[in-house]
Amino acid sequence: MCYKGLEILYPVLYCSIWREEITPIHKKGRRDECSNYRCISVTSTMSRVYAKLLRNIVETEYGPQEIEEQAGFRAGRSCIDHIFSLTQLNGKKVARNREAHLLFVDLSKAYDTVPIQKLWQVLENSPINNTAIKAIKQLYHQAFSRIKIGSNISETFYVTKDLRQGCCLSPTLFKIYLNEALKKWRRSCSGMGIELKNDIYCSFCR
Repeated sequence: MCYKGLEILYPVLYCSIWREEITPIHKKGRRDECSNYRCISVTSTMSRVYAKLLRNIVETEYGPQEIEEQAGFRAGRSCIDHIFSLTQLNGKKVARNREAHLLFVDLSKAYDTVPIQKLWQVLENSPINNTAIKAIKQLYHQAFSRIKIGSNISETFYVTKDLRQGCCLSPTLFKIYLNEALKKWRRSCSGMGIELKNDIYCSFCR
């Protein structure tokens, strides 16, 4: 989809349809604690189509920037790749009678932790076309939502932070933000990961 198409479609599609309904689903524990609920978002069909077209553009332009360690939300990659690599590395450690130390970080409620303004900075410093970045910003600028519990629906309110739940573009934006964070971490931390040779280390992200 061309960039001109984005500029033409946006006023038509997002003048009113970028509104979602959020339904909280109880997972476990006390029902009076918000953290015990998972929110399911339902968006309109046209908004999902628009977000998918925009995601395809972003994936194409940013793809070459993705670091090798990143397997999450990438076509043709999965946890299996990391499992294989870890198995091989652990086997080499065992063969040399050396210990292997692993650290797993659980990013709880990951989408809620992404600061939108910093995400914009990351996108602006990336090879993604300005027209696509502008479309993403406008998409978030026009973000409205409602809470639905049973047959009761709340008043519409403006969403001002976090990546949108239920949007196919959110995993891509999260991946880009995390990818740049890992690049910065790599530059800042010497000796990060598992030492393979004199100055080669291995790290993983999923």
